[in-house]
Amino acid sequence: MKFVLASVAGLATCNNVELGPYPGYTGDLKITGKVGAYYSAVLGRVYVHYRLSGLEATKCKTAPEGVGNACGIHIHSGNTCDDASAVGGHYYSDSIESDPWAPITYSSDKSGFADAFQEVTIGRKEDISGRAMVVHDSTGGRVACAVLPAKLLHPYASAGLGPYPGYTGDLKVRGYVGAYYSAIEGKVSIRYDLSGLQAEECKTAPAGVSNACGIHIHAGNTCDDASMVGGHYYSDSIESDPWAPVTYSAGNAGIALGTAEIEIGAAQDIAGRAMVVHDSTGGRVACALLPAKLFHQYASTGLRPYPGYTGDLKVSGYVGAHYSADEGKVSIRYTLSGLEAEECKTAPAGVSNACGVHIHVGNTCDDASMVGGHYYSDSIESDPWAPVTYSAGNAGIAQGTTDIEIGAAQDIAGRAMVVHDSTGARVACALLPASFMV
Repeated sequence: MKFVLASVAGLATCNNVELGPYPGYTGDLKITGKVGAYYSAVLGRVYVHYRLSGLEATKCKTAPEGVGNACGIHIHSGNTCDDASAVGGHYYSDSIESDPWAPITYSSDKSGFADAFQEVTIGRKEDISGRAMVVHDSTGGRVACAVLPAKLLHPYASAGLGPYPGYTGDLKVRGYVGAYYSAIEGKVSIRYDLSGLQAEECKTAPAGVSNACGIHIHAGNTCDDASMVGGHYYSDSIESDPWAPVTYSAGNAGIALGTAEIEIGAAQDIAGRAMVVHDSTGGRVACALLPAKLFHQYASTGLRPYPGYTGDLKVSGYVGAHYSADEGKVSIRYTLSGLEAEECKTAPAGVSNACGVHIHVGNTCDDASMVGGHYYSDSIESDPWAPVTYSAGNAGIAQGTTDIEIGAAQDIAGRAMVVHDSTGARVACALLPASFMV
């Protein structure tokens, strides 16, 4: 699956917030740390991240069976951490019969620390913004709380609008736009936060006026040359322009915020393309370039020990990845610490996987038997991950990016990314998000 994402105001993504005591809690636990979450409207899933300390080391190593909410971490329906009576129960859609938060627990280590990512299907059309995230102890009691931001901003560099090339009209349309593309569904999802629009004329797009009050991705890769922006971007296999009905609705102040899904066909690539805003006449008035290559910030998932690893290395850090369906390439990014400074300054020759960082087939970092081998297309004869290594500095730190050709029609979402030591052994692991959509 290919995902491209630009920042949008109001985009529901992971913003870490500090935990405090649950209102009225007077117990002995002093749980601190940070929690964050983002929500995929397309998948109806929420992705939570937490880094907790002060937990019950023994009692929450594994959540006790049969104890409701024991060692749990959940989003609740309330919007406060000041009034226990208003925090409410677990937050999910009424269309879901069984509480999806019930099995969600953390696992504390011997120091009372837990750091992980988890995903929960809570249903579509939900809104996690501003809701309370609650940590439970081994009895199921509520012991810590944090309020997710009321307005969640995507942390990646903004794709800000500017005037369309050559536009000399009176409108000063500004704001932010973003998009992502699902190669599996052949759909693009867009989000926008616009100001300076025609409040009356674009309250409802005028009928029969082509492109009036529209916001569309165009074929070109520039916002500097009007002759190169091109027409609407979609597959030649689609007969009718799927962008034609896509419009925004301006409020009284000339502001519009919204989302839309458009089926543009398989094997498309929106990276680096122009996103254009039209006025009520259909004229092009503003433009922004979607980034040519994006590493989703949430994809910077935190590493943890490889399942079953008992060695001395304490490799930590963040990894991320982006897949281009058009090129059949995956781009990875990593920031690692706790590496072997000398042994992995240069990967030792002839040692398979030595000092490597690779995406694997499996979708887990909990069961070593399920992580699998390197992930790439069966059409590629030689393992493209074999030469991919990191180079550790004197302090055992490595940062870098690498492009790897893994073949067409691949899907890296939710797969395990593994760090190897100088012997080729697997020492650290992180799961790429199951979806980069927010």
